[in-house]
Amino acid sequence: MQPLFAFNLLCTCYPGYTYELFLEDLRRRSRPKKKRKGKSPLLRYGRYSRMLKMKSHFLSTGNIQYAMKAEQLRRNLTKPYRLQVQVAGENWEYTFSALIEIEQIEQLAMDVRQYNTREQVEACIERFRSYAHTK
Repeated sequence: MQPLFAFNLLCTCYPGYTYELFLEDLRRRSRPKKKRKGKSPLLRYGRYSRMLKMKSHFLSTGNIQYAMKAEQLRRNLTKPYRLQVQVAGENWEYTFSALIEIEQIEQLAMDVRQYNTREQVEACIERFRSYAHTK
């Protein structure tokens, strides 16, 4: 097609084609701006990274246990952590914010196991609360 005679050629091919339609066809159209995908509000919770990790393990291996663990983490994502401690036959339960990283809670559980008295456990919990940071 020859651009110099484009309007004449289009008029012969399409009866009723007007110069206004031709100018409309030539009009530069801007692309719509891409919408930015926002961050997930769940990102701030401590179990979120572990959930994504389990999901990626499932997708790469096909092992259903990873998918079930990811689903369990998603169900409990916004719930506070509950740490149950048993020392000398007595049981205590401590709750922590769901915004704390799950790795920090797991490390606390490991640390608490080595103490033999309630006072030592309480001191460990208080130290943890003083330095445990949320996202």
